[in-house]
Amino acid sequence: MSRDRLPEDFAKPVFQLEKNTPTIVQTKLGWHLVEITARKPAEPRTFQQAEPEIHSALEAIKRRQAVNDLRTQLRKSMSEKIRVF
Repeated sequence: MSRDRLPEDFAKPVFQLEKNTPTIVQTKLGWHLVEITARKPAEPRTFQQAEPEIHSALEAIKRRQAVNDLRTQLRKSMSEKIRVF
């Protein structure tokens, strides 16, 4: 796991830990029990390794935009029946 893929309030203390030392870390999401068992140098991912994550991210963007478009369309076409508070 690379540091840039983790929330900062989790990554900062975790990447300072020594190996094989269980530690409790508090973040905005709660408490986490963490133990570093091994470290290996970072290496770039190939496209094949990143492809599933890329597809998921693009699908999420499209889905979010489709929901926003539907909301806009419904608010315009049903403005008398839909009240947004």
